Amino acid sequence: MKKENKKEEALTLENCPEIMDGEEVAKIFHISSRTVFDLAMSGQLESFKIGRCRKYTKRALYRYVYELTGDEAYNPDRKEEKEALNAFTSQIQKSASGFEASL
Repeated sequence: MKKENKKEEALTLENCPEIMDGEEVAKIFHISSRTVFDLAMSGQLESFKIGRCRKYTKRALYRYVYELTGDEAYNPDRKEEKEALNAFTSQIQKSASGFEASL
């Protein structure tokens, strides 16, 4: 049986799951899982618990990076506003094209 040489894709903010554990967050930021836990306990990184497991959301990671850097590309609130505006604009364009077709 041949071994497959699949390289696991590096975990980044862009390709990470919506909910992660401390180990996954540590891989993204290239820090220890203990540092991730310390950031959560200090309130710098939002987290929540499911049973005894501490979890982190993708949005919380974006917010943490935004607060550190001030880079608008990581502002989770602005990102959601932009997505909502794009969806609204798309809906209007579809309605307008349907109206034009009925004329």
